Amino acid sequence: MTLKKELKDVRDQIEKRQFTVNELDTKVSSLNSKRETISSEIVQLQIDLATLTPIVDAKKSKMDSLRVQYEELAPKGEIIEISHEDTLISQLSDAYKKRDEITSQIKIKRERRMKAGTESERIDMQIRQIRRETNVLNTQQKDVEVEMAKAEANLENALNRLSTHYEMTYEFARTQRIDQDTVEAKKRVLELRNEIAALGNINLEAPSQYEEVSSRYEFLTHQKEDLVNAKNKILEAIDEMDEIMIKQFKESFDAINAQLNDEFRKLFGGGRASLKLVDPDDILNTGIDIDVQPPGKNIQNLTLLSGGEKSLVAICVLFSILRSSIMPLCVFDEVEAALDTANVERFAKYISHFKDGSQFIVVTHRPGTMEQCDALYGVTMKQKGVSSLLRVQLNEALDYIDEKGGQ
Repeated sequence: MTLKKELKDVRDQIEKRQFTVNELDTKVSSLNSKRETISSEIVQLQIDLATLTPIVDAKKSKMDSLRVQYEELAPKGEIIEISHEDTLISQLSDAYKKRDEITSQIKIKRERRMKAGTESERIDMQIRQIRRETNVLNTQQKDVEVEMAKAEANLENALNRLSTHYEMTYEFARTQRIDQDTVEAKKRVLELRNEIAALGNINLEAPSQYEEVSSRYEFLTHQKEDLVNAKNKILEAIDEMDEIMIKQFKESFDAINAQLNDEFRKLFGGGRASLKLVDPDDILNTGIDIDVQPPGKNIQNLTLLSGGEKSLVAICVLFSILRSSIMPLCVFDEVEAALDTANVERFAKYISHFKDGSQFIVVTHRPGTMEQCDALYGVTMKQKGVSSLLRVQLNEALDYIDEKGGQ
């Protein structure tokens, strides 16, 4: 009997909960009827509200399942009843809470819709005002177009009259414009007409002659532009070449100057020597001075040196050039002609220092130079008018002399 009573109580509570669910369904239906009057965003929110009904049905199914379990486990029915009631109350409370949230959101959306409607009305008023102003401007524009059409017609008539009666173009007439009295101007017009009539026929060849002269002028102008551009390009190339020449000259000058002092000391047995630019600011046109001081002398000017010393200084400069830039072949034409015997031998021996990088052809009459050569070439004339080349290898000649001396 107790279990039956408890079952009856549970059924009564289920009926109460079902009544409450029915009331919620009624309210949801009412909300759905209002939902049709708002925007798509409110529709989405009320769809969320409609999902509460399946949740309640699910809870009812769960309640039926619990009831079956209750029948199987009668002694624990009271605990199950209390647990089910609390769960149902909690879920109904959540449903009411969610409904309130949805109602609040619907209210907010309605307020936004009312603001949007107010803003739309304000924009419509602005549009109507702008349309009224546009109509006024269109009317003014039409009036202006009418005035412009009248002015263009008057201008065309005036130009035709100017061309027909006065035989003048508008541009030429502007250049001849003079402010004066109208009566006097009319008299002057009559005089000019008589003068124009007295001129006779017009030169009809003038346009073709003008075109010919104009074409010639354009051709010459184009040629002039080409020449000016070519001139500018040549000047640019010259400037670029000058820069390269200045750079290369300065580099070569510095390299030669760095070697000159050593070469001078080796050939003179001491002293000092250096190269100086006469005008360092104008390298392409500057001259070059040689500042030398032989050992034991104080020379202020190069002209105070003897002829042999000058030749030896020139040879020092020559060897400095060879030191800074190796030449594969060098030809000396009696460069030591002005040297004394000791300096000739020193010069000849010094050439051997460059044999690894250069080959020398020396034209000479000095025995000291000949002694240091590897091979001698001479020209002899055994018969009158017939020249022949004579070659002597010094090493072979010395060996031959040694053999003859041994015999």
